[in-house]
Amino acid sequence: MSRTKRRTVNKNKTTTPPHKPVANLAAPAVPPEIAQRLAYADAVVAQINNGGSVTPVTAAQFGHFVKDHYSKLYHPWALDFQAYQREHVMADVVAKLKSGLDELSCQYIDHHIKIMTMAALGGDILFRNEMLRTPEDFRLIERTQQAVAAGQPPFLKQVNLEWSSSYVGHYGMYDLPQAVLARVNGKAVIDGGGFIGDTLVLFRDLFPDSVKYSFEPAQHSYDYLCNFLKDDIAQGKLKAFHQALGSKAGQLRLSLPCAGGINAASSTRYDYHQEGLYEDVEMVSIDEVVAQHQLEVGMIKLDVEGAEPDIIAGAITTIKEQKPLLVIAFYHQPDEFYELKPFLESLNLGYKFQVRRSAISLPISDAVLIAYQEP
Repeated sequence: MSRTKRRTVNKNKTTTPPHKPVANLAAPAVPPEIAQRLAYADAVVAQINNGGSVTPVTAAQFGHFVKDHYSKLYHPWALDFQAYQREHVMADVVAKLKSGLDELSCQYIDHHIKIMTMAALGGDILFRNEMLRTPEDFRLIERTQQAVAAGQPPFLKQVNLEWSSSYVGHYGMYDLPQAVLARVNGKAVIDGGGFIGDTLVLFRDLFPDSVKYSFEPAQHSYDYLCNFLKDDIAQGKLKAFHQALGSKAGQLRLSLPCAGGINAASSTRYDYHQEGLYEDVEMVSIDEVVAQHQLEVGMIKLDVEGAEPDIIAGAITTIKEQKPLLVIAFYHQPDEFYELKPFLESLNLGYKFQVRRSAISLPISDAVLIAYQEP
């Protein structure tokens, strides 16, 4: 029920009419330095050569052009890649990494090395956006935009490019043989780094007969995931664990990059040195989980901010005995980027390998190593 406030007026006091005009008010003078800046913004300061056509632009226009066409590069581990390159004979290392890979995989490897080299130059350098993407990236962006425009599926219109491109590109598995994906369906899918459940939505659609086992150590992300996918949990299609994966059972300290909210960069391997922003979490290994739940594993997906090699070490028995499809983010640290594929090859399990992009977000992110058994 609405209430109307009654205004009490003192009849013995003279009041000023509410809209009495005020005369002789002059606009404040613009300080000379501000006036100079305003004039400079409208002055022609540069010319842009666009395919032979030269266009004069003002300072304001030039600023918008730079914002739209150039970006900074930053990665907390770029210097680690630089140090690794100083300590190794890189021609041999890269040749071993590329051995047996298709052309697109080799292009992604070269691109990631280039991007990390550029990022090591510092965060104050601007790079033209075309330098930061591969031709395949632009094709993925185009396919994603078409799917979003068509609303196939409808939720793509409600999420960002990273999420929508991950879904449309099947987390980098878009060109795997269909028989490889069909072999996963009905078996357990282990998602290390469940975050807020974005990849689980894709896995639900790709592998409808599989139970998903999600491991997310960050409390905010885990809470969001459980609420977002509560129906899947209630139906027994998703088992969500507030745990970190590792080489063995124990405890880990999770470092958070910022206070409050959800952040995908929470890490057990990188310390952001944010006072008070740590979480102590329980750690389990994949082999222990598989033994405890008697799982037949069809797929292991990992994106855990550089801890992937430790988790693989705790999944060796499962990998050797069951040979699941592996989709592993390996762009964070140089040891995983250069050495994970040769290590898995050394197990002689008959895996084929390819490198793809799991999503389109930061140019420096989302390279995944895919290991699969031929149909």
